Amino acid sequence: MISLKINDQTLKDIELIIFDKDGTLFGLHPYWSVIANKRAEIICKYADIDFDSNHRDRIAYIMGVDNKNKCMRPDSMMGINKRYELENELFRQLNEDGIEISLSDIKKAFINTDEFMDNNFVNNYDECSQTIIPIPGIIEFLTSINNRCKCAVLSFDRTHNIDKCLKMVGIDKHFSIIIGGDMLYKPKPDPDGANTIMKHMGAHPSNTLMIGDTINDILCGQNSLCRCIARESELSQMALINTTHAITIKDFTEIEVL
Repeated sequence: MISLKINDQTLKDIELIIFDKDGTLFGLHPYWSVIANKRAEIICKYADIDFDSNHRDRIAYIMGVDNKNKCMRPDSMMGINKRYELENELFRQLNEDGIEISLSDIKKAFINTDEFMDNNFVNNYDECSQTIIPIPGIIEFLTSINNRCKCAVLSFDRTHNIDKCLKMVGIDKHFSIIIGGDMLYKPKPDPDGANTIMKHMGAHPSNTLMIGDTINDILCGQNSLCRCIARESELSQMALINTTHAITIKDFTEIEVL
């Protein structure tokens, strides 16, 4: 077990840390922009419209990626909402924009993007390494707790992608279990994923810490009776997170391992 000090607060007897992926382990925009822009490209093909910068940026923006400012929208649906909710919102807004496309074609575009990520992107080291950007201090933090505390990942992203990203950065050895959105019947903020991890790792909630960057991450941790740290990102909705009284950090250099 370990103890962690954040400013004037100390979390004692931590035996398991459950990390979110995007916005917690890695930066948000570099990775999600690849997915959003690929979805936009395929959607343009199905809608029989030109794949130009205006169409690309508009479609990506609806999903939550701001290409012009190279950041995530604070109200982004990517990484927060369920996949079918994002598909439905794209269908609604694109048709309101006068872009005629069926919901089934949007769903196919998402599946085609999954196939692209599996078969091309995550296997292309040069391209992938430019978008998988570790949050400051995370590699050093994981190294400092190695063999002293169990670690897991619980994310909306698909398990295959999570595993590839961890290996790309060379931190996969630190994680005993990975659960992605494709393995979850009830995604965050439901406690199902966290409870599954704790059961698998033989950890008690009082000795488990959830670290994430969204309100869903924090509520998942609290719903499973874990302690929580919120890492501030573009998607954090800090006004909501502050109501949970979770400890907040900007990056992992703020955490001292005792």
